[in-house]
Parts: sequence; structure tokens; C-alpha cells
Amino acid sequence: MRRFPIGIVCLVASTLCCGCSGTEEEKASPGKYVVTLHDQTGEKEQSYDMSKAADRIKLAHDLEAGHVHELKKDEPPDLFAPKRWDLGIWSLVIFAALFFVLAKFAWKPMLAGLQQREENIRSALDQRRLPRHCRGRRGEDRGPIARCALRPGWSRPTAMPSH
Repeated sequence: MRRFPIGIVCLVASTLCCGCSGTEEEKASPGKYVVTLHDQTGEKEQSYDMSKAADRIKLAHDLEAGHVHELKKDEPPDLFAPKRWDLGIWSLVIFAALFFVLAKFAWKPMLAGLQQREENIRSALDQRRLPRHCRGRRGEDRGPIARCALRPGWSRPTAMPSH
């Protein structure tokens, strides 16, 4: 049980440390932008690379003309550096709470049910191994014949003894 808190601490630490990805040069570069333009022909998306002078001039012209409807930075999603840490922390808190509640209240009844099912299957298999004349109705014990029926080398008696 001591491993669980250590595992949670390691998970939180690794989540917080993964936010350090990327170099300063990558963060300082101008990057690419995707622009939604409106003009006489309708709506279209245009991509501009800010490291190229021609694209910077064209974007400035579209902005001055009022054709730009939406401007967003085109960057691939960084899966290891989410911008909202609170969502990850709340997910861990809710998982831990649900785990403890289920472990406290649901695990024991489920385990008892599984053990009861295993016992029922085992007794049904044992009853099925008995010869038919040793089994009573619905599996009740028929006395010494039924008790010795599982012994190796037992043979069926010619006459049924009375009880």
C-alpha cells in the first residue's frame, strides 16, 4: 500500500517536469500564422511564415485592407507541455478519490461474489463427477455411497443399500 503514494508523487513530478521542453530559440522564433480571409470570393485560409519578408508584407497588407477575420498561430500541439496544469491536477485528485471510494466499498463485495461463484462452480463440478445413482435430487447427499464415490477404484454396487 506504500507504493501507491510514491507512484502518485512520481506521476505528479513527471507531469510538472515535462513542461520544460523546447529551446529558447524555438520559443523566440516568429513562427507561422494561419489567417482566415474574407473578400469578394468568400472565405479562405491563408498561411503566412513570419520568417519570410514577403509573407510579413502580405499579412500587413491584408490586415490594413480589413480582409483578416481570424488570426491564429500555427503550431503543433505539445502533448507533453499542457498549458493548463489545473486540469491534470484535478484529474489526479478525482482519480485518487474514486479509487479510494471503490477500494473501500466495492472491492470487498465484488471479491466475495467472485469467491462464492468459484465455490458454486467447484461444487457443481464435484457433483457432476459423482455417478448418477449417488446423486440425489438437486444434488443432496445420498449417504455413504456418495461420500465414497469419489475414491479411486470405486465401482458401482450391484444392489443399493437402504438408509
